[in-house]
Amino acid sequence: MEELTVEQLELEKRRAAYCGSVALPFNELFPLIHLALRGSIANNETIMRVLQGIADDESKISGDDIRMIIDLALEAKLAERKPRRAHLRIVPSQK
Repeated sequence: MEELTVEQLELEKRRAAYCGSVALPFNELFPLIHLALRGSIANNETIMRVLQGIADDESKISGDDIRMIIDLALEAKLAERKPRRAHLRIVPSQK
């Protein structure tokens, strides 16, 4: 499975901005949901509700739900980009 990029997610966000609903094949929806779940604990219940309504081949999702999933996936992807802070290390002085 190809990894989604920030640029792809931003494009999808613009495309979904005014959608009332969207029909997506499972192979396009699953990577979005997988990425959204990586970054969100607070919205897991909503994402799980969307997952329950998914058919094997293609699913219709409300515009609000797809926007939420794309936003959460984008947040998770951007969080991966942030450089990790260096840990402080205490070194005894040499006298």
